[in-house]
This record gives sequence, structure tokens and C-alpha cells, in this order.
Amino acid sequence: MSKTNQLNTIKYRKLKGSDIEKYHEIRLKCLLEHPNAFGTTYEEEIKKDKLKFDDYIQQEHKESFLFGAFAEGECIGICGFIREDGKRSQHRGHLVQIYVRKSYQGKGIGKELIAKTMQAAFEQEGLEQILLGVITENEQAIKVYEKLGFQEYGMIKEFLKLEDTYLDKRMMIKYRDR
Repeated sequence: MSKTNQLNTIKYRKLKGSDIEKYHEIRLKCLLEHPNAFGTTYEEEIKKDKLKFDDYIQQEHKESFLFGAFAEGECIGICGFIREDGKRSQHRGHLVQIYVRKSYQGKGIGKELIAKTMQAAFEQEGLEQILLGVITENEQAIKVYEKLGFQEYGMIKEFLKLEDTYLDKRMMIKYRDR
């Protein structure tokens, strides 16, 4: 199958209650494959009864949700969105848990997954800003975010500590109308 045909078979949608097991599987896989890219570890997550998006997925929450990319029914990528709920902060939300399985990376699936998640987020009334954080060593992801219109607004030095090594986090923002 050609790359174009393969990409045409990818389906993107919000995860729903029946997708919980697929979410758990891919979330744990991303932590194993990219242990330095996320703020939590596989060992921490495997012990939990519930993962971060379980309630949002089960309730099919309108403002905070997880998008998935699917190939032949298999969840191959995820991108989460969490809207702030404070009266003074609900104009913004955060992209989190962005991941595409290794065998599907480099094909534009991550970019499309993020774009569809952003589109669904910006359809919400009053949402003006989407923020994300990315470890500075993840140059491939940073390029994708920049192509999608994200701009750096800050840096958190020594954000993660991996034994004796620190990783910095680049903070990025996308405005609805810019």
C-alpha cells in the first residue's frame, strides 16, 4: 500500500468509553518507548487504577478530551486536550500526552492528530489559547508544533530530573486568531 493510501485509511476521532483499554495500552506504550519525554513514568502509571483521561473518556467530556488516530481499528496515536475551568482561565487549554507509535511516525499522522485536536478545541466557545510543553531535546516534535503555528513563550530550566540529568521544557502557545 502506498504512503498516500495508507494515510487515507487513518481515522481520527475523540475516544469514548469503549476505548479505555486502547487508551491504557497506548499510554503505557508511549511511556516505555519515550521515557524521557513525559513527566510521569511507566512504573508510576502501571500502578494506578485510573489514568489521567479515564474520566474524560468515559463521560465523553465536551471540553477536555482525548483524540485518537486509528489504523485498522488499532489506536496508533493520541493527543489530549484539557481546558482550564477557572472563571479567569477558561479561555485557554493545554495539549498533553501527544504520541504516535514508532512504526507510524514520520508520516504526518501526528501533525494531523494535533490539528484535529486543536480544531475541536477551538470550536469551543470562548477558547482563545492552546498551550503545550515539550522537552527541548524533542526537536522533531518542536518542528511539528511550529508548523502548526505554535510559538515559544518561555522555558522551564531543569523541568525533569532523570537521576543526575536535567531536561528543560519549552513552553509554546497557539492563539485562535493568530
